[in-house]
Amino acid sequence: MASLLYVEASPRKQRSASIEVAQAFLGAWRETHPDGTVDTMDVWSMPLPEFDGAALEAKYAGLAGTPLTAVQSRAWAAIRALAARFQRAEHLLFAVPMWNFSIPYRLKHLI
Repeated sequence: MASLLYVEASPRKQRSASIEVAQAFLGAWRETHPDGTVDTMDVWSMPLPEFDGAALEAKYAGLAGTPLTAVQSRAWAAIRALAARFQRAEHLLFAVPMWNFSIPYRLKHLI
């Protein structure tokens, strides 16, 4: 079964041209993949894990092969859960508006 992760990065919702284009694509994708699944990730309505000291320490501990502390494990588990959504998806779709000639800060946080 085909799977698609749809990352919605526009805060404008009904007034967003990027979401309008993504919705048109999703309609066509669903027609060609009737049994497919779509996981929607709205970066404006979901909590994003902090990449703070504990998460950074967990990253480097993992790279070095050092066991994680309990605090590091909790921080890294939230990041791994988010990454797992990308890993499960066969296809990715991003609805990204132009944001001051860049991308929205919430999408930067996700990345």
